[in-house]
Amino acid sequence: MEKKRIEWIDALRGFTMLLVVCYHVHTHCFGKAILDYSSVSDYFKLFRMPLFFAISGYFFYSPNKTWSLEETLSVLKKKAKIQIIPAFIFGYFFAFYTDKSFHTLICSYNKLGYWFTYALLVFFIIFSITELLSKLFNCKESLRLTFHALIASLLFIFVNKVYIFDGAWIHYLSISQFYYYIFFLTGTIIRSKENFFYNILDNSLARIIIIVYMLTVPIVIISKDISIPNTILDIAYTLISASLGICLAFMFFRHYQNQFTNNKPVGIYIAIYRTQNIRYLSASFLISTSFRFNQKSFIT
Repeated sequence: MEKKRIEWIDALRGFTMLLVVCYHVHTHCFGKAILDYSSVSDYFKLFRMPLFFAISGYFFYSPNKTWSLEETLSVLKKKAKIQIIPAFIFGYFFAFYTDKSFHTLICSYNKLGYWFTYALLVFFIIFSITELLSKLFNCKESLRLTFHALIASLLFIFVNKVYIFDGAWIHYLSISQFYYYIFFLTGTIIRSKENFFYNILDNSLARIIIIVYMLTVPIVIISKDISIPNTILDIAYTLISASLGICLAFMFFRHYQNQFTNNKPVGIYIAIYRTQNIRYLSASFLISTSFRFNQKSFIT
């Protein structure tokens, strides 16, 4: 029996894809100097990728999974094909087209723009292994969540410390991007505790806090170009802004869910990115960056 899809969640997933594509078109295709809306881009940058990974975690989690060894290996094999093959093909052609080395595609910090596909696969693996071990040791729900939170915290701390080292080794498996795992885990928790999460979003005080914060603090800091020292304060600002940005996105799409059905224009257009998301993202990066490359060649 086919699972019934929640259309506004699918629309939210498509929206995250559009945000990522728009950012890359903005920076790689036209350049910030040509499209002067960097303040808007900086605002969405606060929660664009955290939202992407949270939605990915939301869809990856399933209460019906048994997390047996056989099932886990089967799921990861499927995910590896989806995440790696399209990104590798488009990345290879882009590297060839722009005269970049294959080593750059594999070892660079952003993997020529495809870093998120590799990082996401690693997140699937980390979460799956943690779930497998939790089932193996028959952990209770509270202990399972504690185990997940501990791993996410250690990864976050590790990545913040690992930057003191220099070397391509931290980029092979997108290790330098592991701090996003905490948002992937957040997505799985939202899925497993949906009713609790939606009750929070339905609370009037919570809504006011989320909306007021997202319409004041980040906008003031970005518009005034306020520099936050690289301390605990910076980490707190990053985590709070990303978390409340995720909540705001869920709150908005859930509130206006009737506008995102498959018989509404907005729902139809956004659904395009949901159905073939990773392929559209990969193709968009290739096309947008190639356009920028041709533009530079024409100017010179």
